[in-house]
This record gives sequence, structure tokens and C-alpha cells, in this order.
Amino acid sequence: MTSKSSANASIKRLNPSGSDVLTRQGKYAPGGDLLEVSSLVDVAVKDNGIYSLLDNLRNRIFTYDSHGNLLYAFGGTGTQNDPYQIATAAQLRAFAAAVNADEHFDGEYIVLTADIDLGDAQWMPVGSAGGHYFAGIFDGQNHCIRGMKIGTQETPADYVSAGLFACIDGAVVRNLAVADAEIYIARLDAVRTYAGIIAGVTDNSETGAGAVINNCTVSGTIYNKSVDWSQNGGITAYCYNSMILNCGAQVDITSISTGGTALAGGIVGQDGFAIVANNYARGSIYAEAGVNSATIGGIAGMQAGVAGNNYADVKLVSKNATGDIGGITGRNTAIGTIIYGYFNKEQEQRSGNSVIAEPKAVGENVTMLGNTGVVKETAGMTAAELRSEAFRDLLNDNQCEDKELRTALAQGISDFDIVVREAKLTIDSWVLDGIVRQGNAPTIPVLQSAAAPVIDPNGGTFTGKQTVTITCATEGARIYYTLDGSDPTADSTLYTGAFTLTESATVKAIAVKDGCTASEIITAAFTKDKPAIVFVDVAEDAWYYDAVQWAADAGVTNGTSKDHFSPDMSCTRAQAVMFLWNAAGKPTPKSMNNPFVDVSEDAYYYQAVLWAVGEGITNGTDDHHFSPNLTANRAQCVTFLYRYVGAPAVENKTTFADVPATAYYADAVAWAAAEGVTNGTSSTTFSPLMNCTRAHMVRFLYNYFAK
Repeated sequence: MTSKSSANASIKRLNPSGSDVLTRQGKYAPGGDLLEVSSLVDVAVKDNGIYSLLDNLRNRIFTYDSHGNLLYAFGGTGTQNDPYQIATAAQLRAFAAAVNADEHFDGEYIVLTADIDLGDAQWMPVGSAGGHYFAGIFDGQNHCIRGMKIGTQETPADYVSAGLFACIDGAVVRNLAVADAEIYIARLDAVRTYAGIIAGVTDNSETGAGAVINNCTVSGTIYNKSVDWSQNGGITAYCYNSMILNCGAQVDITSISTGGTALAGGIVGQDGFAIVANNYARGSIYAEAGVNSATIGGIAGMQAGVAGNNYADVKLVSKNATGDIGGITGRNTAIGTIIYGYFNKEQEQRSGNSVIAEPKAVGENVTMLGNTGVVKETAGMTAAELRSEAFRDLLNDNQCEDKELRTALAQGISDFDIVVREAKLTIDSWVLDGIVRQGNAPTIPVLQSAAAPVIDPNGGTFTGKQTVTITCATEGARIYYTLDGSDPTADSTLYTGAFTLTESATVKAIAVKDGCTASEIITAAFTKDKPAIVFVDVAEDAWYYDAVQWAADAGVTNGTSKDHFSPDMSCTRAQAVMFLWNAAGKPTPKSMNNPFVDVSEDAYYYQAVLWAVGEGITNGTDDHHFSPNLTANRAQCVTFLYRYVGAPAVENKTTFADVPATAYYADAVAWAAAEGVTNGTSSTTFSPLMNCTRAHMVRFLYNYFAK
């Protein structure tokens, strides 16, 4: 249907009786530009109710859904010579909304005319959660889209397919950079999920024509957790009967499947009957597979097409043991061909708890029904070699007519019957520009890595308990750590402060910051030693075990014999001040004047008593007696410690029913409760007059000095 109108005339939809039945539920009534005069000269209506108005004054298209909501406003008419033009984040979001309303832009042309920053708002993929597809030609003109955020680490989106595009089918996406992308998706139902920075799914099932992703460069983070298959790629997760050419990815991928297979590749997670040529990938891949093994590779997770002249500098880690792990591809199927593929042999390849001693180009090369996957001209290289002029020249030389690349790609297109809409496909030449990359591709600065975490102490042996702190010099970095020797990921424990080890542990830590690549993983091994002194009367599960071992190691006490501590024996006044003196470091008494007739110079506690008197910790039981063998009660022992620390004032006092406010030990007990020295003998009682056992005394000291 077409109609003509004069400038700013209203738009009507007439039924057979001539009544206007146009729905106007949008914020503004349909009518073109809100701020300027529009000359609406044409209307096109689709079967789904979407209609477009052509503004002749500025050559712009205004498209509305059946309810009158504005979907998008573009310059241009969508032809090759007059493409739709997108220059702002609002226009890009409007374009996505149009596809999500089932506008496929089939065969139509869209171009970016400026770099776009999507800001902090969440991105709804073009194609929603995967229910719609884009079938046009999207040309970034080497512009960059920054800050695409889908879900968050704390609250992943529940999309089936995620990326700039959820699904492209018969489409062309070219000459585009997507920088600093963050994709976090997770689903709890048994549905396969797909995540790629350019597209989740690249397919031909709707239009019959394969899609092409050409000359695109991306950077960012992908996290995909699924019950079923989790498929992920730096460029696209799944590529069927389509092409990925001249692309580069700097990406960190986490692929988790709790009930299926985790597939991930630096370029593509899984490709079938597809062409993957002249690409590079950098970064890292971490995979967990709850049932089947993980399938991960530097370029492709699973390869079932033709891959040629690609290279990868990607760290590969599978939590579960797997054979499908390789610097180029994890698994090359019986119909797959890999030719001229290179990878960084210095990057770690880890399968379960084992590091692969000699990293492989291809994890598993499959033989099936008499056919074996083809793997030719692959090599592992050093990081320095992958950044060299010689390597640049090698990649360019592989494109010469006397080499096999062109023939292999042409054969793949023929064998797989790949039909695409791109009129001209070119394999780009390579240049050395910090890294070896394609000469015509849009550039993204190589990301800096977050600084490596510092674990303090950096391992060693301990008895009792060991406090560990982790720091990172990169401001704003998040630190994740594990204690079981496994490599940490964003699913590991987030470091929020010092933690305490009570058993042997291998601590591994990684630092992560948005806009940076993840740091290297730092490891510190801690071994809990058997104590130097083993007391047969102190069980390992006793509430005072750590305190007694600390006291023995710190020289606070040697026990009542070489193998007995006597924890339940009442502590004498002499023992109490002796324990405290030892814990304080055996300081020299201020005065050697001994006022007590019952403290002889050769007594083991002589200096401890003089020191305690000099510090005002105790005055004895009278002016001339200390009563060293008198049993000390709990009130006296916490009072000794309280006076040692200077008898500080206590706010928000914890009160026990059996501690009178006027008692000499009231402040000491309140301080001890506030400092965690004691919790009392129950929630309401302290039992101040109860005999203080040796176990109680060393626990008081341990809680103050060691924690």
C-alpha cells in the first residue's frame, strides 16, 4: 500500500468504510520527525503490521510497529547506493528493536557512519534472545561499537543466543569493530546456548543463503553457563554453511555446561560445512563440562569445515580431563580440513589437573566411515615468532597461487554448497602492527593485562592456622581464588579480605578488570606441619587444640611434661603470669626489687612475677605475698590480660548475669568479650569465680595474641 501526503499531514489507515483505524499507542503519534517538518511521500506496510514512512525532505525512513510505536528512524532507503545510516547508540538500539519485532531487513543495506559507545545500559541483541534473525548487509565501515553489555557477572541474562546479533541468516556483517564487550548469560533449563561477540548463531536455515562475517575485530569477555551444550566463540558461537573471514578476536571465554558439552573457540565454538579463513584469536578459554568432555581450541572448538591460514595465541584450560583440546581446534571431524594453522606453543594447555607437556595443534582428529579429517601445514610457535615479520610474510605467502589455501577454500565452498550474498570475497593481506593482523581490518588497541595478584605469605609451612592476604596493583581489579589447586575463574571465590587456612592448601589467584585481559594465575602452596610438640592429652578436635599448639610453638608453655599439657588442670597464679610473660616476649622487669616473701629468686616464675608487678598487672594477694601456687580463677586471668593491654575504656559493654557492674573485674570481662578473647561459659554467664584451667588460659592468650 502506498499513499501521498502533504508536509506534516497526519497518517491514517482507512478501513473499507473510510474510517481511520490506525493504532496510536506510542509515546508520539506516527508522523515523521518530531522537531522538524517532514514531507511524507510514501508508506509501505508489511504483512506483520509494521509500516514505514518515507520523509522526502531528509530522505529518512520512520518505521512503526502495528501499535504505533516508533521502531527506528534511519537516513537512507536501504539500497546499496543509499543504505540506511546509523550514527548513534539510540539509532543502533532502534535497529535492534526493529529486528526483534520481526523486521529481517532481508537484502537491505545498513551502514555505521560513526563510532558508537553504548554506555552503561544493557544491550538487547539484534534478534532478541534468538527468536528472530537479521538477513541484511551490515557494514561498520571500520567504525567501532564500544561497551556492549549483555547481563552482568552477578545477574547473567537468560538468553539462548547472545552477541551484537543473536542470529544472522543470509546476512553479511563486515568492516566492524566491537570493543570491550561483556557477555554473561546463564540458563537453568535444558536448552543449548550460544554466545559470540558478533553473533550467537550464524546460519542459513531461514533464507537458504549462508551468512558472512568479514573483516571484523572484537575484544571482550564471554561467560556462558548452561544445563545443555554451552557454545561460544570470540566472533560467533555456531557457524553453519557460512563464512568467517579476515577477523580478529581478543577474548576471554568461560564455557560451562552442567549437563552436556562445553564448546569454545577463539573465533568459533562449532562450525559445520563452513569456511573459517585468515583469522586470528588471542586471549584465554576456560571450560567445565558436567557430563561430556569439553571441546576447546584456539580457533575453533569443533571444526567440521575448512579452516585455513589462521593463528591463535590462546590459553586453554579444561577443568575436566579432555582429549578435545588443541591450539587450533579441539576436535577436527572426519569432514574437517585444517591447512596452514599456527598456535602459540608457549601458552598453557591444561586438561583436568594435567598440563599437556607438548601442546597440540589439534586435540582429536576424527576418523569415521573410512574418512579422516585433514590436518596439513600446522605448527606451534613462540609468542615472539607470532609477532615477527617472518610470520607476517608466511601468512601472506600462504595466499599465493602456488600454495594450497585458495584451492582448499574453493573446494570447501563447492563441497559444502555454500551460497552467500557477498558479491566479492577477498582474503586480506597481513601486516605487523604490534601484533600480526589483517591490513584492512578495523583496529582495537591490544588490551593491557591486569597485574598479577600477590599472595602473602607466598606459601610455606604452618602449624595451627595461617592467615593469607591477596593484593593486586591494578586499581579496581577483582581477585578470584581457589584453595584446591584448580585454576580460578569468575565462578571462583571472590576475594573480599584476609582468610584463614586450617589445613594444607594450594592457593591460586587471578586478577580481572573490565577493559583488561585477565592476569596470570599466581600459586602459593601451604603445608600444615605436625606440631613440634605433640601432647597425647590434646585431641585435634578439642576446642583448645589450636591454642595449645600455638602456645607450644610460641614458647608460651612446654606442657607439664614432654608429651602432656594437662588442659583440665587448674592454672596457678604463677602459671598465669608466666604464660602471659612468655606471650609478651619475656620483657625485662622494670625493677628487680622483690616485695614477695613467697617468690624465691630461683623460682621458674621469678622474672615473670616481677615484670607483672612492675607493669601493674598484679599487686599480689597482699603487700608481701604473691601466692604463686594459689589457683587463679577466670576473673583474675582476664584481668591480668586486660591490665597488660593498658586497661582501655570499653564501649557497648557485653553484660553477663554473673558479673556485677561494681566488681573489680567487670571492665576486664567486658573488654575480653568485646575483643573476642572470651564468649563466656554461656550466652549469659562468664563464671568469674570458676577455676581457670590451663586450657582456658592459653585460649585467652591465643585469642588475643594470635588472631
